Amino acid sequence: MLSLSFSNAHAQFAVKADKSESTPGNFKAVSSDKVNGKAIRQFQHDYKEVVNSDWSVLKDGGFLCRFKITDVPYRALYNPGGQWLYTISNYSGRQLSQSLRDKIQSSYYNYQITFVNQIDMPENKTIYLVEIQDEKSIKKVRVTDEEMEIVLNIRK
Repeated sequence: MLSLSFSNAHAQFAVKADKSESTPGNFKAVSSDKVNGKAIRQFQHDYKEVVNSDWSVLKDGGFLCRFKITDVPYRALYNPGGQWLYTISNYSGRQLSQSLRDKIQSSYYNYQITFVNQIDMPENKTIYLVEIQDEKSIKKVRVTDEEMEIVLNIRK
């Protein structure tokens, strides 16, 4: 299993690139009135269309918000001060944008795109961890605007 760690002075979170619901370590579900107001306001500004969300307080005092948009699960992470750190969404390969699909399949044309972990970060930076498969292998490909690299290669 692939694990990436993103860290800053306030939070660390392991992103598991698989189809399961990954969550940051220890957390406790709370009502939104227990969440930093800055995080709530930022969430409401960024995700106006979201009606239902579940908030948790993380071991380090940060906040995790789980929600769905058109049946796609999202997890937004905020530091203890309420600053947004990143959002992770998980979806099938069929839901990947055509431009990104073309970029991947130009290098891996015999592979089927099966699953995507999308990590949106500040300054409009996005990292995609894309699972691709052929008859002989399963690969995890890390895709950014600048590069595309295999980060995991498993023989079937």
